[in-house]
Amino acid sequence: MARILILDDEEDVCQLMRRILTDSGHEVGTFTEVGDALEWLVSHNPDLVLLDYRLRGTDGISVLGSIRMSRPETEIIIITGKPAPELERKASELGIREYLIKPVEIRDLEFHVNRALGVI
Repeated sequence: MARILILDDEEDVCQLMRRILTDSGHEVGTFTEVGDALEWLVSHNPDLVLLDYRLRGTDGISVLGSIRMSRPETEIIIITGKPAPELERKASELGIREYLIKPVEIRDLEFHVNRALGVI
């Protein structure tokens, strides 16, 4: 299957998504700290990043730039607890086609991950 990086400032969210995605056969790395996630990104070359918009000390859009510089081919899904048309527009301008709103339902997560990976 795929290698997936999850970066979210909530450990519980990371673990829930990890469990769902590993049960589907994916290899998953979960992180609550940006630096740790970026190190893993460089060494593991994930196929997909699930990126929370609100992170400690920064936001997902800023981190998105770092991801694009080191792994431009990696698919990215932005996740947020506070949807906003402005954020959705910005994500779209940056080439993000998938956008999820917390709390993420299991079937929505699986659907969007599969679509981002080109499975469906």
